[in-house]
Amino acid sequence: MTAITVLSQSLDLLQQLGSPQARPLAKILERVKQEQKEQNACLSRERRENEDSLDRRLNSLDEERRYGVNHGLASEIFSKSNETQQRMESERLYEQAESQAKAGQTQEAISLCRHALELERRVGNVQGQPQILTLLGQLLALMGDYDRALSDLQEAWNLLARERSTHTDSIEEIIVEIIISRWQQLHQVPGENFTEEKLIQWIAPLSHETMKRVILRLEQVSA
Repeated sequence: MTAITVLSQSLDLLQQLGSPQARPLAKILERVKQEQKEQNACLSRERRENEDSLDRRLNSLDEERRYGVNHGLASEIFSKSNETQQRMESERLYEQAESQAKAGQTQEAISLCRHALELERRVGNVQGQPQILTLLGQLLALMGDYDRALSDLQEAWNLLARERSTHTDSIEEIIVEIIISRWQQLHQVPGENFTEEKLIQWIAPLSHETMKRVILRLEQVSA
């Protein structure tokens, strides 16, 4: 039972009895009601302020969440756009390298291949690397850098083999031709020696059948 209820009942009883105490009690009751009204208004205002604060906080959190999602989406779109641009640039450089190679500008073609390969590796595009490595290997062989040429060609072969591509055979043929060509060159130069260790180093990564084919070809050209 609240204080106002008690005071109201007491006032009713005093008024029924015609007591002179009814008037001062009525004033007290009126003051208590006014204080209660003000207190309720204050509590209502605080409640609304708390609700408004909570709404603002929830809206702020929702805005932050939307910003985070939008920011992440924008970053992903930008990243993919940048990746696409780099892959397109790599393809352009490769085509330019082919043109330079056909024109006999071997050194320029090698530089373009290396730049294209760098872009493909940067974006992690494995599918675009074998053709660049193949051309680069052939160009390096023309420049006499056989170790690096065969290393690049072997890397191209490994990438294609990982993808179960049928183009590994064509790369093996290129590797075989480079080894045979180098063998013949060295045997035509006085004082040069194509050592067994070097031969093993070059053919070791090849398949067993290709190794046998290389050895058979070497025996034929040496006969």
